[in-house]
Amino acid sequence: MNSKVRQCLHNAPPGTWSSNCLKSSKFQPKKFTSPASFLRIKVLQLPPQFEIPDADGKPPLKTFSQDIYAIRSVNTGPRTFLSLGLLPMKDNTAVRPTNIITRPDHGIWKITNGKSMREYFQQAFPRFNFQEGGLISNEEWDRFAKAEGTRFPPCQYSPGLAVWDTS
Repeated sequence: MNSKVRQCLHNAPPGTWSSNCLKSSKFQPKKFTSPASFLRIKVLQLPPQFEIPDADGKPPLKTFSQDIYAIRSVNTGPRTFLSLGLLPMKDNTAVRPTNIITRPDHGIWKITNGKSMREYFQQAFPRFNFQEGGLISNEEWDRFAKAEGTRFPPCQYSPGLAVWDTS
């Protein structure tokens, strides 16, 4: 949406273009808020083919990269709930990026050191071994805790997606 071409078309004085089909006002992006606008996201790296522990002594579920997973935390509050979102990938031996998407005022954004982050996740996902020396390295917990992540922007579109010449 921050295209130089789009800006040029939007800022062009009337009559610049020979075609009558071009209305520069159509190239001003329209923005609106959706439920996803301004949510925050950062990524935790899980090892390839990690296992999801099951309850009641059942064998763990081995993950595969081509499968999608959403693992919910035991927390249910709007500022404590977490979900580990894993999208499909081709390489089954690659590290699995895990999307953590939360409200902007969620508790994880106040945690800035790996040890505290690991403890928070251990409480939120008690079946996983997030203890020191467990599923995720201390270095990854530190990196994740210090990462600022990013925010989803407002939804936007441009009514003038194309320019054509009728001559």
